[in-house]
Amino acid sequence: MVDGAVVGVVRRDAMGWLGDLNRLFEDITTNPGTVLREGGGRGITSRREIGGYDVFCKMYRPDCLHRRLRDKFVGPRCLREWYANCLVSEAGIATAPIVAALCGRRRFSNCQLVISRPAPGHSLAHWLNGQAGDLQDRTAFLGALAGFVAHLHALGLCHPHLHAKHIFLSDSSQFMLIDLDRATLCQPLPYWRRLYNVRQMSRSLRRFGSDEDAECFVREYWALSGLKSGRPPASEVLCASAAALLHLIRQMNAPWRTRKVIRRISVSRNESP
Repeated sequence: MVDGAVVGVVRRDAMGWLGDLNRLFEDITTNPGTVLREGGGRGITSRREIGGYDVFCKMYRPDCLHRRLRDKFVGPRCLREWYANCLVSEAGIATAPIVAALCGRRRFSNCQLVISRPAPGHSLAHWLNGQAGDLQDRTAFLGALAGFVAHLHALGLCHPHLHAKHIFLSDSSQFMLIDLDRATLCQPLPYWRRLYNVRQMSRSLRRFGSDEDAECFVREYWALSGLKSGRPPASEVLCASAAALLHLIRQMNAPWRTRKVIRRISVSRNESP
């Protein structure tokens, strides 16, 4: 939808309590709220209340030239993150739902917002360091985590920053992903992307847990995935090369650049359902 100087996507059930998008955009950009962290990708994550709901707001300010060029010719970062979230959800993986992805339109510097609902439960980092409670069976916990990561890779998902802060465990013992910016689905997933995620997760487990936790996770992952941790076979290399080529071809006509996903139609709130 297009609402004045703001363009983006909004969930239909959230349009009522989000209110005027231009006013909301101006309010968040000038007063982010309780800032939780300032990420390496120039994203400022904050927590605030909007319309009686607790939400997380991630704000991307225009900074580097290459990010401005990417937003201009590839697509706004907020819409790319929203689309990646949709792909992962359609693949059957639980994610923190995105409420809105908004971009303030300017000539060459767009300020962007991603508003999402909190993920239920606690992050793996809180479970590992004891903030969420004591783990009764640490080995079984790490085995379940290895099975979840192996399942992600079997579906063809590569999370570009897979670590303990971006995986949540709900009260129903269900794993959930957050922060899916630049996440990709590629079937079959190339071996080097699997290895990249395993090394990321291993470093994170050493940071929030211990070396024994990282070794247990790596051992369980390779056992569940059915792959060797060494050099991949020739068939794996050929399949991965073909999958990477097809993924590159699809990216040349990204869905968020077409009207199949976002329609540039001005919406009147009095006429909208």
